[in-house]
Amino acid sequence: MIDHDKIKIAVSERRIRFRQYSAEMMIERGMNEYMTVCPTCKGSIYIGTAVFRVKIGNGILVLEDVPAEICSLCGEKWFSDEVMIKIEAIANDVRSRHVKFEIMTFDAA
Repeated sequence: MIDHDKIKIAVSERRIRFRQYSAEMMIERGMNEYMTVCPTCKGSIYIGTAVFRVKIGNGILVLEDVPAEICSLCGEKWFSDEVMIKIEAIANDVRSRHVKFEIMTFDAA
């Protein structure tokens, strides 16, 4: 049985942790709205697209071409609040249809 609340909480907690950490890093380093240095490895950050994968119960959702900030060194990815809201909506749709495997392009969703 899929625990929808756990998925929502996990995604929300990740978004909150990132937002808090990002805000602390920006204040500490006097940075603007976008990160320029990876807080994990100190690599440079660029704006690009990434693949987002999540397990939903017994199913898997794969989203391609998701807008993200990406570290050029370690590959860590960060998604904006707007992107995460859309990802949550897509995940809820996939969950409601009881799909085992769904792969789609972010813009087409």
